[in-house]
Amino acid sequence: LVLGTLLSLLLVFTPFPGSRLIARVIDTFIAMPTFLITLTFTFIYGSAGLLNGTLMATFGFTLPPVDFLYSIWGVILAEITVFTPLVMRPLMAALSQIDRSQLEAASILGARPGRV
Repeated sequence: LVLGTLLSLLLVFTPFPGSRLIARVIDTFIAMPTFLITLTFTFIYGSAGLLNGTLMATFGFTLPPVDFLYSIWGVILAEITVFTPLVMRPLMAALSQIDRSQLEAASILGARPGRV
């Protein structure tokens, strides 16, 4: 929730090149079935995945050096990856409805960011 809120505030109120593209990528994550996230994590972080295969070939390890996929930290990373876009999209839609001229007027009149 915290990460989704902070990223939503950043994307809505801080215009930068590529922010629309990031919003479309978020929509794509929401449209994907959740088992694809799990499958992607297995292909990247699994014992025979992309990361471990590269590290083993580069440094000559005999065992996979990254082994967190089936631990609590792997589950937490997967949950964050799945649920952050689900928090961000509705919040971004709600924040985009705020009139920016009122925010600018409040900040010009001396209101601090927390009050704005």
